Amino acid sequence: MKKYILICFISFLSAINCQGQWIQQLWTNPSVLTTNTPVQLIAEVDFPSGDCKDKTSNMSQAGNSISAFAMHCLGAASYICNDKDTFNLGLLPAGTYTFYFQVDAGMGPSPCSPGIVPGPM
Repeated sequence: MKKYILICFISFLSAINCQGQWIQQLWTNPSVLTTNTPVQLIAEVDFPSGDCKDKTSNMSQAGNSISAFAMHCLGAASYICNDKDTFNLGLLPAGTYTFYFQVDAGMGPSPCSPGIVPGPM
């Protein structure tokens, strides 16, 4: 009986760490960009357990390449939660830009520990 309980407990912990996250969509605000309007990049993300509001994020820019990441700390509740990560770029000169965004999920309170497998990019 003890062996059965131990196997169930280990399976439960493994299932929590194997759950994924999704990037639903990316968009800019405003939708029509000019050199006179500040630009925001917004990523809508979903997670398989809540609460996903506890997070850390950062962004860097090198020329026309913008990289950003967000690490969301998940809870034990088993419902799909949705959040938006917003990155303020300010005024940008005219040109073509590339935006790289990676979202990761971790367990525990902020700063949470990331999972073994990196999230989607």
